[in-house]
Formats: sequence, structure tokens, C-alpha cells
Amino acid sequence: MPDLRVSINKNGKLMLPDDADLRFLLTVPRDVKVTVNDKNIDNMVSAIEVTAKDEIMLSIQKENIPKEIMVRISPDKMYAYIKLKPAVEYYLEVQVENDILGRKDNKSNNKKNNAENTNKKDDAINIINKIIFIEVLLKSKTIYDFNMEKLKEALENAGVIYGIDEAALESLLYNAHNKEVLVAKGTPPKPGKDEQVNILVNTEPIFQLKRTSDNRVDFKKIRTIMTVMPGDIIAVKIPGQSGIAGVNVLGETIEPPDYKRITLEAGEGTELRDDGFSVVASIRGLPSVKIKKLYLFEVRRVFITDEVNMRTGNLEFDGDIVVQKDVKEGMSVFATGNIVIEGSVFNAKITALGNVYIGKNVIHSFINAGVGSDYMRLLKEKLNYIADCLQKISQYVSAAVVRFEQIYPEQVIPVGKIVINIINVKFKDLVKTVDTINKTLRKKECIVSSSVEDVINELDMRFRRLGWLKTKNSEEVKKLYKKVVEAIKSLDANIKEGAGDVVFSYAFSSTVETSGNVHVAGRGCVSTDINAKGDVTVDAVFRAGTINCQGNVKVNEAGSEIGAKTVIKSNGSYVQIEKAYPNLTITLGGAVKRVSDVEYKIFMRNEEESTNSSG
Repeated sequence: MPDLRVSINKNGKLMLPDDADLRFLLTVPRDVKVTVNDKNIDNMVSAIEVTAKDEIMLSIQKENIPKEIMVRISPDKMYAYIKLKPAVEYYLEVQVENDILGRKDNKSNNKKNNAENTNKKDDAINIINKIIFIEVLLKSKTIYDFNMEKLKEALENAGVIYGIDEAALESLLYNAHNKEVLVAKGTPPKPGKDEQVNILVNTEPIFQLKRTSDNRVDFKKIRTIMTVMPGDIIAVKIPGQSGIAGVNVLGETIEPPDYKRITLEAGEGTELRDDGFSVVASIRGLPSVKIKKLYLFEVRRVFITDEVNMRTGNLEFDGDIVVQKDVKEGMSVFATGNIVIEGSVFNAKITALGNVYIGKNVIHSFINAGVGSDYMRLLKEKLNYIADCLQKISQYVSAAVVRFEQIYPEQVIPVGKIVINIINVKFKDLVKTVDTINKTLRKKECIVSSSVEDVINELDMRFRRLGWLKTKNSEEVKKLYKKVVEAIKSLDANIKEGAGDVVFSYAFSSTVETSGNVHVAGRGCVSTDINAKGDVTVDAVFRAGTINCQGNVKVNEAGSEIGAKTVIKSNGSYVQIEKAYPNLTITLGGAVKRVSDVEYKIFMRNEEESTNSSG
């Protein structure tokens, strides 16, 4: 067996065994340059045949990759990471193969073949066995040659000087790898303590309806009124505290975020004290708070009376009204806020710009809650237009009077005629606008306080026919302008979003109109009409009346056994009735259902609304 030791010396020379009988076939990877007797050989074509006498030089064309310490700092500069990129060194290795055919024992072959074939086969094998196949392999090795000093130097060069984790660095050196490791962490700033408000009184709505075990409203527990007296502390602001600064991995100071400051604002019926750190009631009433960018505290006035009758007279109050017993026949109650009547209402008129809650029965009465908010906004717009016109008319009249005095110093100034002429020339639409709001009021499309109604009546009298003719001086125009401005302010205070809910126990031969929801939580309704922009819920019966609403309808029992005409109209999503009697007509959107026999569990869905929603 010939000596097949093949090696590559340090200069890259391929060392072959000196045997004249051996032939060598050399394969070299593409990243290795081969020269045979100083001649470059294209090693991409095929194996190279060489002999021991040839001078074969090999050189690696691929550069070694140096080691690298990669430092990454998070965008907020609070964290630093290290990733070790090891060095990569390339080297050559030789693999020799001489028995490429896998020659077997000759004796076993002689037994199976004749002598002639055996000799020829042995000759071929002997020839091939004299060819030595040499494969040069390009190998690489990774070298994690790092130390603590180099790691810290890399961090320092990147600017990392704070929060370095020595244990993490040592762990990385002990178990080197090329994954990113957190090695430094800053100290985040500690937030301060925000200012807080400690509200010392109950500012929830005064109407908290409680239900019994069978899910009915318990009207005996309707009053949950929290009343404050002048001087009572409503809320106290707790001072905030500044936070503690932090440090990032670069050693830079990070200032803590400024603590949240709260502003207390004293609205109607309240005042600020202690340099804005407390709110105190200045009148007796119901406290409330509105929280947006600031805390706005108010004390709303609440008028509480035992009963409304001929002795008390009709009630009108700019605020909330609580009647502890009944509203007697022929009386009326008006409030710019909410109305709570713990007893019954007999042949009376109840009007609230807020909500209405009646604990017992409504008999031959008219209930109006929150109705006309859209009309009130329109009314406010028209009053603003009238106020602007009156202000300009006042200015024109003043200038005209001065000019008239200069030209006709001895004559009586016809101020009324001047006003009428100015209106006819410059403010032709003003008369029409006044007429429009007067008709709106007369049609009861919106409900206003008597003070606002008085202003509208005065405007109507002034602009009707020759009402301005009796004007004696320009001050009368200014006074009317100021009254209109005050009326606008009153409307601003009385327009309430989401108001208009009505809750009562039983109604007979009455009318309920509301811009909100209606909930009949007791025995139900007989011969009563309900007009609502929201939902209508009747826990018991609804007979011989009409429900007309924009929302959903839920009735436990609709109609009567004797077939009293009952109508339910809705533009909401559904109408649900547990039991229905004949002569009941249900209109939901464009669908109409007439009940001719007793039916149970009626549920109608508004298909038009579903189609519009999906479209």
C-alpha cells in the first residue's frame, strides 16, 4: 500500500507523496486559488490532474471576518444592548480517497468468475487504484475572543456610562453567543402625584329610581335629594407632588413629567376659597359637578313644596321642583330643570325642560318634558338675529336723532317714525322673524320660562302694525335689546342635552309629550296618548290610547278584551308586546299589523331600519 499522506504546508503548498506510480486528481473549491508550476488553474472546470513533481500552491481568496462588539441603545436611551459578532477564520483541509470503486477481496471473486475475466477485472482495479483523489475543503471556525475590558471599552465608546450590569457582561463572556443581550439599564423618572379633587357631597342626579324584587319601580324611595346650605364645603383640591428625575444609560438626567394640575371653577351658587383649593356653596340647593378640562361646580336651586293647590298657586321655577304630595285640579307646574311629584296629578299641566317623575297617578292631565329642544335652538338663533338688529337699530336711531336736532332744533323728534323707517329700509326680515318665533310659542312647539315669553310678547307688540310708533327715545330700543340678550342667556342655561324622560305609575285620559323616553312603571295607561322621541316602556297595560314614538316600544299588555281601539306607531328598531287584544294596530316603519284575535309574544323588527343600517 503506497504512502498517501497529503498535506498543505504553512505557505499553502500541497505536499504529495513521491511515488512515480501514483496519479493525482485534485478538486478545489471556488474560493481557493490554484497555481501549478506558477500557472493559474481554472478550478471551476473539472478536477486537475497533477503529479508529485508539480509545485502546487493553494491560497484562500476569502478574507477572514474580524470580531466585533455591537452596541445598540434604545430610542429612549434607557437601555443598552450588546451583540457579539465572533471572528471567522478560514483554513484548508485535505481529504484523500484512493479506493473509489470499493474494491473487494480477490479470492472471493476468483471463486465466482473464470480466470480470464478475473485477470481483466483485477487489471482495471489496479489501474484505478493508482489514481489518488484529493479534495481540498475550505473550512471556517468562529472565535469568541472577547474579554471584559473590550466589552466595557465598546460601551464607553458608544457613550454608555450608567446602569451597566456587570453580571450580564460576565455571563455573556462565559456563555458567548451572537444574540443581543441587555447589559445596561437606566433609571426611569418617578412620576409625581397628580392633584386630586375630593368631592365631599353627593353630586349624582337626585332621581335614582330603585326597583323592587319583581323589577318594578319603588316610588316610595324616589327622593334621594342632597341639599347643601350656604357655607358648606362641596369639594377640596389635594395638592400634587413633583416627581423624581431619572438617568438614562448615557448618564443624562431625565426630568419627570409634570404632575397633572386641576382647575376648580365656581359656577352658579358656589364660590372658590383658599386660593382655589376649595369650593363652597353660596346658596341652598342641589350640588352638581361637570368634569371636562376642569371641575365646574354648581349649586342648582331646588324648590320643595308640600302640595300645589289654590293656596300655593301655579308654580314656575328656574331650577328643579319637588312636590311632596299632589298637584291639584286646574293647577300647573313649570320648571327649567326637573320635576318630581311624589303624589298624583289631577287635571293639571306639568311642564319641565328636564325630566318628569310622578310617583302615583296622572288623571286628565298634560305632561310635557324636554319637548322642543330643537325648537329652542332655533329660537335662540332667531333671538340672536333680533338682538343684532336691535343693537344696530339703536345705533342708527341715536345718530339720526343727533342729526335731526341739528337740522330742526325746535321740533319734536319723531323717534317712532325714525325706527319704523330704519326697519323698513335696512331690516325688512326682522318683522317676519319676530312673527315666526311668536307662532312657535303659540303652537307650544317649545316651552320657555315666563320671563322669556314676556320678551317675545313685547317683541310681538312692538313689531305688530305700528307698535314702534309710540317710541319716545332711543333708550327704549336699547332696553329691548338688553331684554333680548337676557332671554338668550336664559335659553342657554335651560337647553339640556338628553333631557325629557317621563316616569309615572298610572295614567288615565291624559297626554304625555316628551323629547326623551317614557316609562310607565305601575298599573299602565288607559285612554292616554304618548308622543315621545325616545323609547316607550309600559310594564302593565296600555288600552284605548295611542303611542307615537321614534324609539322602541315594549308593552306587557296592549288593547282590551272588549276591543277598545289601541294604536302603536314606532320608527324604532322593534315593537315587543307580551299579550295583544283585538282592534290593536301596530305600525313599525313601513309595516302594519292589525290584531284581530288575542295574540301572545308579538315581536316586530323594523326591516327598513335594518336595511338602512346595513346600507
